[in-house]
Amino acid sequence: MTLQQGTALTWKVQPPSAGQYKFWVHYDNPGADAQAAVSINGEQHGGGIKLTNWAKSSDPERAWVSSYSWLNLKAGANTIVVTCDNPGCAGLLVDKVAISPMSVSVFPG
Repeated sequence: MTLQQGTALTWKVQPPSAGQYKFWVHYDNPGADAQAAVSINGEQHGGGIKLTNWAKSSDPERAWVSSYSWLNLKAGANTIVVTCDNPGCAGLLVDKVAISPMSVSVFPG
């Protein structure tokens, strides 16, 4: 999925219990560091998610990385929306998302 300014990507997740989780995004960013807005069940998550070019590469083949944001989720169904609300995140490719316990330190996908 390609982020474009003004577009939103939506996922439904079902954690086993209420609490804080890591919401992971795996993406391709061969350009400058970016930021996207995040909402959970219709409420904005302060700070959104940073989509950093961790690979420090301008080669799209080598710029696949992941970032996470700490989200408070309720038990059961939750809707997470990532919105490209600025030109910095336009053109980034997103291929996977995941939620994990806070103790997980690498993308679980």
